[in-house]
Amino acid sequence: MIAFEIQEVKNNIMLDSVAIGKPFLLKELLLSNEMILANSTIIPFRERYNLRPDILAYEHYGIVNYYPVILFANKISSMYQFTKENLNNECVIPNLEFIKKYII
Repeated sequence: MIAFEIQEVKNNIMLDSVAIGKPFLLKELLLSNEMILANSTIIPFRERYNLRPDILAYEHYGIVNYYPVILFANKISSMYQFTKENLNNECVIPNLEFIKKYII
């Protein structure tokens, strides 16, 4: 099971655990930004990813379910913030092995 799940719905908007400010605690760890960056690849942000972290997740992992991991790694709390401007034209993509070891 992925660590990010829909937690609640407010005003007909689904919020995940990142969006509502819950800590990113997985397998009894608090993952640091340094640890995530050390186990990630940085890629250029393409226009087709604008507001669509699910597309990026599918292209890199073959499944859309990991898009919240991409949001967290890029310090983004909502897919509506997933824009070229907010990410300074780059996107952090955690390695799949890292995700499987520490996040799911």
